[in-house]
Amino acid sequence: LLGTNGINFGFHTKNIIAKFEAWAQLCEFDVVGAGFDWCELYFRSLPDNLHAFAEELYQLCPEHYDEKRNVRQEIKGLSQSMYTWFWWD
Repeated sequence: LLGTNGINFGFHTKNIIAKFEAWAQLCEFDVVGAGFDWCELYFRSLPDNLHAFAEELYQLCPEHYDEKRNVRQEIKGLSQSMYTWFWWD
């Protein structure tokens, strides 16, 4: 995650790392890809409260959702694929 940021949303690398460290207390995941303004996670386990977690995903990366994707769809997608991504455009 060295250098990965969402600076246009006010997130520096240290903010993203802190969020991931907090999530590591709730579930198990691996960062499987990262670049300047994106990253991908695969989960080995998911948090018990997926609705709250999906809301946190949105707070970290508002562009994670568009008008066609919402929290309910994210929960379903996480449950099925055990994967999510962030892109801070």
